[in-house]
Amino acid sequence: MKETLQTAFSKRQYMLSKDFEIYYYSSLNFTQVEKHRHNYYEFYFFLEGDVSIVIEDITYPLTSGDIVVIPPGIYHYAVSHNQEKAYRRFVFWISREYCQTLMDRSVPILGLLLPGADGEHRVLGHARIEHSRFH
Repeated sequence: MKETLQTAFSKRQYMLSKDFEIYYYSSLNFTQVEKHRHNYYEFYFFLEGDVSIVIEDITYPLTSGDIVVIPPGIYHYAVSHNQEKAYRRFVFWISREYCQTLMDRSVPILGLLLPGADGEHRVLGHARIEHSRFH
């Protein structure tokens, strides 16, 4: 199943869709993407690898199950520390407008995950997510 869901990795850092896009990547010999920012939210679900994410020049080592929420306008990039180890992740991009539409329709999980103001980001450890309750 993993193979059928996998997206060929692209360094493209803009959305083709107006509302949202989701990708599943599994990479060996990951080619680092340059420091960049978007005009949409990025939800990054880390599955596997020896990877850190750098957000606004702060490095966060990642553990399987971590979720990273990066708001629009925040510089970031991932660094693979072991090119021979699989680097697996889901990346979900969602426009500000569509995100607001979902929140207006009372999708409570987005309110729990989204940063409180532009300029904030969140790195949520897997233990915190597993033990959280979403009503």
